[in-house]
Amino acid sequence: MSEKIDWQWIQKIFGYDESQMETIRKSPQHLKWIKALPKLRKIRMVAEVVESKNCMAQLKKGDKYYFKWGGYVLDKSEGPENVCLWAVSQLLPFYFMINDRVAEGLDPNDMIVNHVRCYDVGFRGCCGYGEVLMRLSAETKK
Repeated sequence: MSEKIDWQWIQKIFGYDESQMETIRKSPQHLKWIKALPKLRKIRMVAEVVESKNCMAQLKKGDKYYFKWGGYVLDKSEGPENVCLWAVSQLLPFYFMINDRVAEGLDPNDMIVNHVRCYDVGFRGCCGYGEVLMRLSAETKK
């Protein structure tokens, strides 16, 4: 293994005990992800609204949600004021796809499936309110 891995940082960030660290050091899947961390830390996932109709969160075409590396942090330094749970909840599979593509050395923006609708069914007489379509991509942080 030619890459230098900061095992102390991994243990500190995740709070793993020595037994867990030993398991991770031997896991090909964990190692692949850990080796990709330097690249993953430089990108963020972007969910751009490409269509919006009757959105209660008032999302409009062109609005973007930005997610820092790790997937768990919505970067509120940019993007719309309102965070819509119905929209954000649909993004997790795309975050995993982006991570997987980066770990495999592939372009994360070359995903075949890169659009998703929010969870709201829309106003069609079936008790929905609105609907939003988003395009997912990854960008290098500024």
